Amino acid sequence: AMCKIIRGVAKPICDQYVGKYGIESIEFGNLTLGALPPTLQGIKVYEMREKELVIEPVIRWASIANVTVDVKVHSFKLSAQLLDLHVMLTPRVTLKPLVPSFPCFASLCVSLMEKPHVDFGLKL
Repeated sequence: AMCKIIRGVAKPICDQYVGKYGIESIEFGNLTLGALPPTLQGIKVYEMREKELVIEPVIRWASIANVTVDVKVHSFKLSAQLLDLHVMLTPRVTLKPLVPSFPCFASLCVSLMEKPHVDFGLKL
């Protein structure tokens, strides 16, 4: 399902470049994110202020991703392959104000406290 969403979001972005710079087409040759899900490595919960909950989960994703993008430029086909994607990030999630009815909060704010660590292999 995620691969289909990624293809759908990326297609209009890639289509902007078709016809420019000699690019004839941009297509995904292969798009798999692997079978490993993101994992929660830890969580920090801040002392709750009145009617507010602040948590910082540490999320890590070591994917066996295989993404191939094929670009046709002046009748030459070029391929770039993304392999072994690793992502680690710590978002701050603020739930406020807390309310007595489900889902128990009125708004949710998510922000990144640091730049996420991203590592990957690229094969041309």
